[in-house]
Amino acid sequence: RDGRASAGLTMYDMIKFSKAPIIGIVCGKSHTIASLVLQACKRRYALPHAELWPRHLSVAKEIPVSISISELDENTDNILKLVRSQQKKINEIYQQSTGKLLHAIRTVLRANRPMSAEEAREFGLIDEIISEYR
Repeated sequence: RDGRASAGLTMYDMIKFSKAPIIGIVCGKSHTIASLVLQACKRRYALPHAELWPRHLSVAKEIPVSISISELDENTDNILKLVRSQQKKINEIYQQSTGKLLHAIRTVLRANRPMSAEEAREFGLIDEIISEYR
């Protein structure tokens, strides 16, 4: 499910770094970071009723839970810079994995709606829909 972008980007990097052919299978829902991490996999599958929900990062998820209001006031610019930088990296990852133009990536992320497995396949977020074990 949802998670911090830095953790998701770390998982993405480690999967890409691995020499093992890691396969990703979406069952149920694959939200923001999970749909990003899937892009690092050698093969990307989804079950027929799976949903992928790629979307823009939430600034709220990047703010530490224990931060005080005064610390938040002092760090707002840094948090926004971090989120913008991470969103740019994420956009580039989606662009590279789907072959879509940046405008198309931004449009899908802004739509903030789930994609069916078929829509995700057509957009290039997954390679194939699977319904039985091979």
